[in-house]
Amino acid sequence: MSMDPSSKTFQDITPQIKCKYYPGFHVLTVAVQDFTSNDLKVQVTCTLKLRISGERRVNCGKCIRFRKEIDIPADVDIYKISAKLEGGILSVRQPMKASDCPINVLSCPINDCPKT
Repeated sequence: MSMDPSSKTFQDITPQIKCKYYPGFHVLTVAVQDFTSNDLKVQVTCTLKLRISGERRVNCGKCIRFRKEIDIPADVDIYKISAKLEGGILSVRQPMKASDCPINVLSCPINDCPKT
């Protein structure tokens, strides 16, 4: 990615993006087959959007690229967002703020807990 930008030709692509919701976090998955972690960027913008972009060289002077901005849900802790690339899938984990996590624990002594 260190070539002179004026000597490159670009082909814009639109990768498949899916979102799944779990208790305590959301996960965005982006299909980025043949991209490496060095080809990709995941950023939180000042307008609280998740910016996912990638650029990779296909052959001499030709590159493919994409850029997508997605609203970050209000319940997400932006300081704990993380990403990993595995098997051509970029997974962006967006943990919920502690106060927004569903409470799944019953707080009471074991002997006093209601039977279900």
